Amino acid sequence: MAYGVVMRTIRNFERALGRPVLWSDQRPKDRRKPAQFVQKLRIYPHALREANAYYSPAKKALLFGYFPADASDPGGHLPGGMVFSCLSHDIVAHETSHALLDGIRPQFIEPTNADVLAFHEAFADLVALFQHFAMEDVLTHQLTQTRGELRAHSLLGQLATQFGSATGRHGALRDAIGHFDKAADEWRAHTPKPGEYAKTLQPHARGAILVAAIFDAFVAIYERRSEDLVRIASGGTGILPDGRLHPDLVSRLAREAAKTASHFLMLCIRAIDYCSTLPLASTCGR
Repeated sequence: MAYGVVMRTIRNFERALGRPVLWSDQRPKDRRKPAQFVQKLRIYPHALREANAYYSPAKKALLFGYFPADASDPGGHLPGGMVFSCLSHDIVAHETSHALLDGIRPQFIEPTNADVLAFHEAFADLVALFQHFAMEDVLTHQLTQTRGELRAHSLLGQLATQFGSATGRHGALRDAIGHFDKAADEWRAHTPKPGEYAKTLQPHARGAILVAAIFDAFVAIYERRSEDLVRIASGGTGILPDGRLHPDLVSRLAREAAKTASHFLMLCIRAIDYCSTLPLASTCGR
């Protein structure tokens, strides 16, 4: 599972960049010594007995944890049953993207300001998120459930659902379009807040602002590309009738969503080549 997702992610990067990707060099503590070329990224599916997974720049390795599901709120898991992060497509793709970004722009791992680590997290989330749409069966199923609406609550806009629910989070570890409100016991869509960027410093939360902005642009283009299909299916009104959508319509909507997601994934990866080779400036993203 881990190897398969890593190879799919690498193929997407090489397809976008038009060249083989390399891992960052092993940098010795003594800066006077030359850096050593790293031929292979090592993958440890059962590296940590904890609810965690990460890319280690020092070891040039992906380390995946395993842990018992939360006994009081295990989600869809057996209470106390073992959960393996190496079996989560999103977590594997996310950590692989960290390693690939480190190879393309090794300076970006230096936390010179609040934007640097946030950019790393946002980029890795975006790669994992857009790779959802290459899974045809999942995409068709979710579009059937949401009647073709990508702004609705679904697995397509969520990351690491299994991991999040098993740790008592009531759902995905991160969600690009909304969140679970524990007080109201329901899922709610995000409301953009202009001042949020200035006050948010935690890397994952800060990176989520960029993820939400790009995902919103993706959905807007998907809606533009599929509006003719909705007009035809609704007799020109633009309002789909009640009930389940026709499978042929769902298939066409899925094709548009997959194509648009692929375009966005390629754009995000190619953009790295146009970034500075220096650490990100403090004004990045503003």
